[in-house]
Amino acid sequence: MKVFREYRNTLLDASDSNSDYAPVRNLTYSQAVILLGVPEEGREQFILDMDIEGMTNQELRKAVNDRTQVRQEKDQALQENADLHTLTLTLSLALIRNDGSLFILQTCFP
Repeated sequence: MKVFREYRNTLLDASDSNSDYAPVRNLTYSQAVILLGVPEEGREQFILDMDIEGMTNQELRKAVNDRTQVRQEKDQALQENADLHTLTLTLSLALIRNDGSLFILQTCFP
């Protein structure tokens, strides 16, 4: 049922013999299920970029998992970069005088 919900618009459009939907039309049920692991907005491009017809289900599953992992690592790196940028903006530049007192040169807030 989920396979139909996810692919119904593409499959209905594909019935018009539109060659743009040929990659989706040629999917096996197993491939369609595995590809549910790719977000809908990127699924068609993923299908076009990969030689899915020449892949085993195990190879396809690995490719989908690898894609997901790379996306997660990218998102994590972007978040860490944003966190570092925020931290940099909130740090205070300070100078410690000879008498041990702290003199604030600049304080920045996001």
